[in-house]
Amino acid sequence: MMAVEEFIQAVALAPRVRLEGAGTKATFMKAAPQDCLTISTQSISGIVSVSPGDQMVTVWAGTLVSHLQQELATHGQALPLLDPNEFGKELAGCPGTVGGLLAANLPSGLSSQHGEPRDWLLHADVLFRGQQAQCGAKVVKNVAGYDVHKFLCGTWGQMAPFLQVTLKTCPIRALKGTSAVRLRAAALPVWILRTLPTLFDRVLEGAEGLVAHDRASCTLWSDVRPPTPEEGWIIGPAGQAWSDNLQPGLTRAAKLVFDPEDRWQ
Repeated sequence: MMAVEEFIQAVALAPRVRLEGAGTKATFMKAAPQDCLTISTQSISGIVSVSPGDQMVTVWAGTLVSHLQQELATHGQALPLLDPNEFGKELAGCPGTVGGLLAANLPSGLSSQHGEPRDWLLHADVLFRGQQAQCGAKVVKNVAGYDVHKFLCGTWGQMAPFLQVTLKTCPIRALKGTSAVRLRAAALPVWILRTLPTLFDRVLEGAEGLVAHDRASCTLWSDVRPPTPEEGWIIGPAGQAWSDNLQPGLTRAAKLVFDPEDRWQ
């Protein structure tokens, strides 16, 4: 494994940077600028510690989710994700690396029962303006009130990428069946839509190219862009997205704080 100092130095020397893990979610992102250097996060991988009694694991961001799940299973634990071989990558939250899982924060077939990756994140070491910084706390009940680490989930590594994280885990015996319905296999990227319960039936009825849907979390996956709901959000290929809330504006404002030089792509 590359030392963290070497990884940070490699990032610091690049004029513009895009981090890449296993590449499972790359097709959801816009094309990188020509002067952008892609650096693999798998150079900082490995499991630091597993605490089955506390239901926590500390792991480097470049670690493959599949490898982490195998190790956790030996302790009777798991991240609350479906098996991509059985349910498909879309219902498994498009697993790749742990850092990519958090950076994308995509829904899965267990979202209604266990939330999304940001809900499992307790503590993170992140790369902020060329320095390693910490946020959150390595305890399940964090009352410190510092939720920067959770805000960074879903920002696609474009502000302060994850280096090392501590996540909550679940006993395997507590992972019950999914409420999601998978209709057929599909290649990534698919369109992902989430809306309100009052709108879900209408959106589902009008959707074409359905791959899967989950009434419990009001989410559907399709290889054709779903109709835009009155409320909710949509993401799709090459960074195409729509949202009815203020989050995109907040994200743009936050990027000016975290990445004023627009280095992270």
